[in-house]
Amino acid sequence: MAKQVHRRIDARGRFAGDLVARADEPPPEGTEALLVPVVRGGRLVEPLPTLEAVRDRCRAQLAALPEEFKRLDSEAVYPVVYSDVLEADAERIMNG
Repeated sequence: MAKQVHRRIDARGRFAGDLVARADEPPPEGTEALLVPVVRGGRLVEPLPTLEAVRDRCRAQLAALPEEFKRLDSEAVYPVVYSDVLEADAERIMNG
């Protein structure tokens, strides 16, 4: 089953954690889908971004990452949770 990762953003525009879900689940309100198709059937879905656009996105993403996750000596753990549907699927598979 295909998966999707949804990023939660807090009121300050910082990353608040990710939710891993099945791709067929509706996206939670206020989240951004992280997995987007780039190639389908051997063809680009959209033109590739320019190097400047990639740099700008990288800067914006780093700016949105809370400080505790930027430090090399940090023991902070970025919150990643699984949807109830995905958890139920895993439970069903594990228990036969």
